Amino acid sequence: AFMEQARDYEESGGALDTIYKILNTLAIDHPFNTLRAAELQRWIDDRSYQKIVEGEYTRRSDARPEERVGKDVADGAGYYAKEAKETVQKVTSEISSAARKAAQAFSQAFKDDK
Repeated sequence: AFMEQARDYEESGGALDTIYKILNTLAIDHPFNTLRAAELQRWIDDRSYQKIVEGEYTRRSDARPEERVGKDVADGAGYYAKEAKETVQKVTSEISSAARKAAQAFSQAFKDDK
């Protein structure tokens, strides 16, 4: 039931809900528990967790010291840029769809009025 709640939260709503979800999490330093659980489940499902358990992961000692921090920062920036881009694309798509529907309804209202 907990995971279903997380899935419903992530998948439900339109563009405005997406904006509210972002605003809800801006001031907190940890995401909602359901979202944390959903992210952990994705981590398990894509086998990332299993790889770590099996010892298959990059170790900081494998890189030269000057590469460690730079790579971590670049990886983090890339991840957040990708997430932001996907969110903007989703919101833009939903707004465009809503605008098309409104224009069609408006047009139909004038056709029906004749």
